[in-house]
Amino acid sequence: MLDLRLSHGPPRVCKDIFEIGDRRKNMSKMTDLCIRVISKAKKKKKTFLRSLYYEVLAYESPSMVRKTSSGNGISGSNVTIADEWRFQQARGQFSHMPCRLRDYSAREVEHCVAQRRKTSKGRTHLLYIGDSRIRQHVEVMLDHLRDLDLKITTYKGEVLTVEEFLGDKGMSQWQKYKHNFRVESLKASGFIIDFNWAAYVDWGDEPKSLNESLSYRVKRILPKTELNPGISESGYEKNNSQSQFMERGIFSSSSAEGVISKNKISALLDVHTPVDVLPKLQSGNIQSRRKNVMKADSKTSDNSKSSSNNSTRVGAINLLERLNSAPWESLPDIVFINAGVWLLDEDYLTILEHLDFSSVVVSKTLKSLLQRLAERTTVVWLAPDPLKEHVQHFTGRRGIYTHQTNTLLEWLLNAQALLQPPGVLFWDSFLPIAYAADQDCMHLRSQNVDLKHIPRYHMFQQLISWHCLERYHIGFEALSVAVQMALNHICNPYLDNGYCCSEFSKP
Repeated sequence: MLDLRLSHGPPRVCKDIFEIGDRRKNMSKMTDLCIRVISKAKKKKKTFLRSLYYEVLAYESPSMVRKTSSGNGISGSNVTIADEWRFQQARGQFSHMPCRLRDYSAREVEHCVAQRRKTSKGRTHLLYIGDSRIRQHVEVMLDHLRDLDLKITTYKGEVLTVEEFLGDKGMSQWQKYKHNFRVESLKASGFIIDFNWAAYVDWGDEPKSLNESLSYRVKRILPKTELNPGISESGYEKNNSQSQFMERGIFSSSSAEGVISKNKISALLDVHTPVDVLPKLQSGNIQSRRKNVMKADSKTSDNSKSSSNNSTRVGAINLLERLNSAPWESLPDIVFINAGVWLLDEDYLTILEHLDFSSVVVSKTLKSLLQRLAERTTVVWLAPDPLKEHVQHFTGRRGIYTHQTNTLLEWLLNAQALLQPPGVLFWDSFLPIAYAADQDCMHLRSQNVDLKHIPRYHMFQQLISWHCLERYHIGFEALSVAVQMALNHICNPYLDNGYCCSEFSKP
């Protein structure tokens, strides 16, 4: 079996599973047209209304809701639920994909991990970085692979079973158990999943203020000569809470950050914000909710007085730097990273300024780090899933309306796609499935279906199985398709199965 990692060089990467682009025979004219438009725009780095084409593709994706004769559906409605889950309906062949996916069981993944142990690294290591929208990918994967006898270790060193982690214990105390954790299999030796909480991926481990984070962003996209040479650099406080179970100390915190001079902050390129406004941003006049998030996290972390034992870390910059400087042998085999709705939860002076910092500047901040990392391992950037705008965006807990809308999310989607670093996979193949799940929710809500009467997905409660009453997350049933996509990308090259990317391992 060919070692896909090719020692210390850039990994060979199959794009067929994660990226929309290639076409196949027997596609409908509409699907073929949408894929050609998306593919052409990617190659030429053009902006366009991407969400429209993903939503059109969703109409040919499997649906979980079926129309029925008047009054014969759920709770006397006109809709009922399909007999098979979404992935099983498609038999692994989704209309917008050029190849077929395999429906992996836990036993088949165990066999895959055994085959991968024969490679130079001898293990299968997945790293997820981001917020709850990507963490829920991991949760669905844990449910799917529970037969591998999984052990979950939290950032505090507490060990949980899958049942505890996904059940009431984990749901009721998610900040305690789900903010940073490692998953290991006692049955499939060498199988590891790490999750690193990073609501704002362009921040460091523990940014001290909004001013510091803005300075750091600008430093990332300006030449070093543009930095104020008269200001000394000082690093963030060290945080070694993860090193107790992360190997080789990759995840122990150590970094040096710089501060940029005010007269250079206007050099932020390709943004709309007026030059005279930008210095005000750096001076801290903006009232960002990120400060409140950090305060809230610090209060809910079991009143821990030690920064190394709480869950206030909200960034990924330091982690990416540590990965880039780590020995190749200790790197994860694949890194999944996302950024989305948290970036839109801001109080900026203008809407254009809001979009500049949440899309363009954030992407530029991460670009060089992700490009370097993609030269050493597989990096996958998750395109932001759509928001369910049929669900009100009034958050009673805060007493305010959220800023997150699909109109703003469209800016994020375009910026992230256009500023995608070379070598980084842009995972947009799941978006048609996400839009299809959104359409299912709209059908159920329009019929006033009592969601307690619809089937739950595996062990998960109905509300999170479908997430039809919640604005930000995709239902766990739909996420099971994303999990199968990830497993196919990881395992198919190591198993002679004739599915997507399986031929990729042959010279």
